Amino acid sequence: MRNVLSVNGYGTPIILIIAFALMPNDTEEVVFATAASTSPSTNSDLSNTTIRMERNMCMGTCPVYSLEVFGNGTLVYNGEQFVNVTGKQISSIPEDKVKQLIEEFYSINYFSLNDTFDKIVKTDQPTVITSINTNGTFKSVFDNLGATAPESLRVLENRIDEITNSSKWIEPYVHPQGAPIR
Repeated sequence: MRNVLSVNGYGTPIILIIAFALMPNDTEEVVFATAASTSPSTNSDLSNTTIRMERNMCMGTCPVYSLEVFGNGTLVYNGEQFVNVTGKQISSIPEDKVKQLIEEFYSINYFSLNDTFDKIVKTDQPTVITSINTNGTFKSVFDNLGATAPESLRVLENRIDEITNSSKWIEPYVHPQGAPIR
């Protein structure tokens, strides 16, 4: 039996197990082959991980902010517009929550998603850009919320907000009476 370790295009180790059997005519034939990938959260150095999400404007009062989560749990929020807290805030989340986020990226096959979901079916919707950089493997996805995209991507976007507890900076936003929206 022979084991082969390689790295796929996403930096994920792939272990191929190939068994050869000698057939009566002395020819080799592959009798078993399988691939198993491992999630980086269980095998990697979290210090080389950064997760980012950026929510951008619509024509109304959609919150505009970004979140950056580092492998050590450091969380950087930057509120720009239509949020309760503007400017930069630095906080932290437990490392197990960072691992949970990484697992969620992998569980939806994030690295195989299209880079862009922007074929508009509903106008005046905000956009969301998510990205993950883990151990030198980077992927970013642009999602116009007025376009058709996998439900799992939208769930991931919301999970980033939930796990980072971003609502403490975003809500409750109250637009000043009489102030122009733009």
